[in-house]
Amino acid sequence: MDGTTLLEMNRITKRFPGVVALDGVTFHVREGEIHGLIGENGAGKSTLMKILSGTYPTGTYEGEIRVQGKSLNLRSPHDALNQGIGVVPQEISVIPELTVAENVVVGRWTGGRNQLVSMRAIVRRVTEFLAAENIHLNARQMVSKLTAAQKQEVMIARALYTNPSVLILDEPTSSLSLNEIDNLFRILRDLRARGTTCIF
Repeated sequence: MDGTTLLEMNRITKRFPGVVALDGVTFHVREGEIHGLIGENGAGKSTLMKILSGTYPTGTYEGEIRVQGKSLNLRSPHDALNQGIGVVPQEISVIPELTVAENVVVGRWTGGRNQLVSMRAIVRRVTEFLAAENIHLNARQMVSKLTAAQKQEVMIARALYTNPSVLILDEPTSSLSLNEIDNLFRILRDLRARGTTCIF
């Protein structure tokens, strides 16, 4: 897809005691692109994405991250989220005792400060959001009742709820069946059609 460069990771170097995990890596992704980052185990894929997601904050590595031409200094995953970088980790990370709607908005219960939490409003907002994103989940369903693939969809929905410009998916197909993988690819194609950049 011929688009403008959205994300730049320039000359990224990350060292751990006794090993250089990344050595001057440069990585550019265009807007509205699904980009696969491929390599053997230990090649540094997850390390690079942990830098982009703020898990390894600015100052713990060398190099520069730019999104839409703006240099970013990411201090935490929350900071990355606020800069438009969403992450769907490989490990299933949901709260089984809560509903789909509650899992999607966790940490973002209201539309602003000093507002009361209205579960009815949350369910309505998430139901509308899931329909708009073409994600087939029931906002009222308890997450404990969902399949592994549906739980992953909850995680994707949670990341998308923040309206990221870049979505990182860490080995999302590793525990899915072929039908579930097809559904995941459908979601990614829908995202690409709307201009969201995905790193797979």
